[in-house]
Amino acid sequence: MYRYFIIAHILLVLATGTVAQTTVNFEDIRYKEPQFSHQFTFLGSSEYRFIDTSFSSLKWYRTLNATFDDDFGSMPLLNMGDARNQLTLPEIASGLGNYFTLGPYEGYFSNTQNVPFYQVRSPYTEAQYFSALNRGQVFSILHTQNINKRWNFVLRYRRLNSLGTYQNAQNIQSRFLLSSRYVSKNQNYRIAGYVLSEKMDAQENGGLENDSVFEQNIDVPRESILVNLRGGSPDLRVIRNREFFFQQEYKFLESRVSKDTTKADTLQSKLPGSGGNYLSLLHEVKYQRRSITYTSNAEDFYDNYFFQERGYTDSVASHLIDTRLMLAGNLGDSSNLNMQGGLRAFQYNYVNNFLNQYSGNLGLVANISGRIKDLVDVNGNLEYVFAGPLTNNLSIAAKGRINLFHRLFLEGGYHYQVKSPEFFAQRYVSNNFIWLNNFQDIATGIIDVKLGWQGGYLAWKQFNANNWVYFNGNQLPDQATQAIKYTQIEARQNFDFWGFVHLDNRAVFQQSLVGEEFLPLPNWVTRNALYFDFALFKKALSCMVGTELNYFSSFNSPSYSTGTGRFFLAREKEIGNYPYLDLFAQFKIKRAKVFLKYQHVNEGLQGYRYYSAPAYPLPDRVFRIGISWRFFN
Repeated sequence: MYRYFIIAHILLVLATGTVAQTTVNFEDIRYKEPQFSHQFTFLGSSEYRFIDTSFSSLKWYRTLNATFDDDFGSMPLLNMGDARNQLTLPEIASGLGNYFTLGPYEGYFSNTQNVPFYQVRSPYTEAQYFSALNRGQVFSILHTQNINKRWNFVLRYRRLNSLGTYQNAQNIQSRFLLSSRYVSKNQNYRIAGYVLSEKMDAQENGGLENDSVFEQNIDVPRESILVNLRGGSPDLRVIRNREFFFQQEYKFLESRVSKDTTKADTLQSKLPGSGGNYLSLLHEVKYQRRSITYTSNAEDFYDNYFFQERGYTDSVASHLIDTRLMLAGNLGDSSNLNMQGGLRAFQYNYVNNFLNQYSGNLGLVANISGRIKDLVDVNGNLEYVFAGPLTNNLSIAAKGRINLFHRLFLEGGYHYQVKSPEFFAQRYVSNNFIWLNNFQDIATGIIDVKLGWQGGYLAWKQFNANNWVYFNGNQLPDQATQAIKYTQIEARQNFDFWGFVHLDNRAVFQQSLVGEEFLPLPNWVTRNALYFDFALFKKALSCMVGTELNYFSSFNSPSYSTGTGRFFLAREKEIGNYPYLDLFAQFKIKRAKVFLKYQHVNEGLQGYRYYSAPAYPLPDRVFRIGISWRFFN
């Protein structure tokens, strides 16, 4: 019933959208952004993004979660920071950089692509605090300033501590980041780097022991409902991610020096020195150490025990050293062609007490991007491993964008990847699980097309995969015996009526053509928000009050294995087909924002069968509060 209501609602909104006045969605507009003196960029990008120094946007509540990102399409188990059940099609990770993933915890950790590098005219500090789902809190602080007009540094710290609603569900996470970027006065030399340290302590309780106690809503406090793992020493998963990254570029041939954009108090479309005609040498080094340790004393919960000394303790770690040496060049300015290409040498060590796997590899990397003024953008990437255990691993990606007229644009892309399965799926020797697999390489392809306009877009995606690796009903890695094919249509449209009534809509429809048993996903994932945006006290107080509805259709969800920390295909229960309704209010006073949210206000109105995965209920009704404060000198 809810499915048809939401479909009809979205169609009605799209049909009546022509009479609405929409605001600019800066996520979708690349070249018409406002001018600000506080800005940041990411490695591999030739453009800055802006910081809204007016602090005018109140839509930040969607990032009040443990990932600090819009979490549309994924569902955490029980608690903030817990494993996430993916509801939409997986993305192909860019490049061939990660053969040891953190599985459903990957989204909580940083990577080279999302570390920011700032450029500011005055010191900038932002602090955030908000309550977690129950008896917990999240705190983060970021400070950045320029040592001089060409040298900037960033310090960022984040802390999560949430006890959760049920027994043994505490989650603690900390993150420390130091990044810096320097451009020489003549712009012939550029250097950037960061140091990153992240740790997560996540208690594992195995989910509810008896779902009927929860579903019948027996008058028992949630913290008293029995869970599968409830011993005196709670089961604990400890995940660590430590990285050091260093990149430098030296221009040894240049026909024209570009304007020093660091002198301007505006947001420039391109980084200092990124235009003009030049040839440069680019060098980068990355060291990464990741580890997962799991400890349990629940000897009656697992089927097999191979090593019973000191209870059930597993650990596995990966060490990566990645070096790249490339030649880079650029032709043109407002219309330009940029090229990079060179060699990559990387080695992994995948180890625990029972195994030590070494993988040393050589490969080629290349990137080409071009632009015709503000009309056309194209980008292509290639990575290929030609020597080592990962020989013939290949990643090819191409993407283009055409700005048509009146902020109407068309994007299209294709990403094809042949990659060895991650080390964890290939080899694992532990107290309870042992497998030594020889899987074939996974071949994955994604075609996507997007038509975008002011306030929305319509996108189509085709997902194909051969030799897909998954975890079967025995909680062991396995390889699909047939291809997986999905088609996905996504629509997003945000409306403003009369300047203060807002209606935001996002809907995804995905249909399996073949292989759904190896990658089960719901057909529908939707989010709709209706809110009012207005000012009081002669515009001294900005307010936003509204409601948000999240929904995904029923599907046979994967179950979660505490022993492996991965989702597996047990086909034990269908979840979904449940609307999850929140009320929220936000207020802005000068440089501070206050956030209030009454989550899951419809609890119990449609029964008590709301789950994020089998045996793991969604949060009950709860009140949350948060604050964000910015400081400028």
